[in-house]
Amino acid sequence: MSTTELWQRLSLLASDFDTPRFELDDWEPVEDLLEALTARETRQVVVEKFQKLDRMKSFLLQWALIGLAGSMKLYEVTRPLVELLGHDDDGLAEAASAALGRLGSPACLSLLDARYREGSFGFRLYAIGALQAMKLPSSETLLRGLVDVEDDPALRGRIFDALRFHFTEAAGAMMQSELREATSFMLPDELEKALFVHARVLRRKDDEADGLRHENPGWDSGILFQIPVMEQLQSHEPCPCGRGKSYGECCGG
Repeated sequence: MSTTELWQRLSLLASDFDTPRFELDDWEPVEDLLEALTARETRQVVVEKFQKLDRMKSFLLQWALIGLAGSMKLYEVTRPLVELLGHDDDGLAEAASAALGRLGSPACLSLLDARYREGSFGFRLYAIGALQAMKLPSSETLLRGLVDVEDDPALRGRIFDALRFHFTEAAGAMMQSELREATSFMLPDELEKALFVHARVLRRKDDEADGLRHENPGWDSGILFQIPVMEQLQSHEPCPCGRGKSYGECCGG
């Protein structure tokens, strides 16, 4: 099948996307088409199509092009991808976040850093998701820097949730500091989960939790009572990050 035929087939599926004719089983051929286009289409053609993204009426075609930009690592469209993080459609914003997570270029990090402070709640939320997906030392550094400028409790929790995928001592120290300054009713669920997973991976001792507990006697629940004495995680054990893989195939690989 030629690339022209692949696009025609994708357009046909897109025309059915907002109708009852489109079913969950139709996602499989969409993914197959995207895989084929990733392998066979030229970068220039996809970049040219991406420039017409805002004029497309089909969500599925827009979503597909954003996905191709990530899988083909089209650094040429980094700026419009960053702009899409603030899109009114959460599906497109999330797709742009995933695509930027695959790019992870210095230009991408610079744009996210420059735009974050003035961005909407949605923009900041999906920017954090992109930085989480990159899993680079530079993206972790930027995430830690965002803690200093983010005032929204939910987004601060989301930043710490993203940091748990980096598993560094610096990230752990920030989580501990956040816990010392928080109170139980202010502590976002994401921060509790982040610290718990971080403790599992770095094998932190429960005496650290005990120390924090004594400093904050008002806490009657939460992560401080859940951190166990850690043992070395084996590669075949489930990864504590919750993605369903073994530790050796995931964060411990």
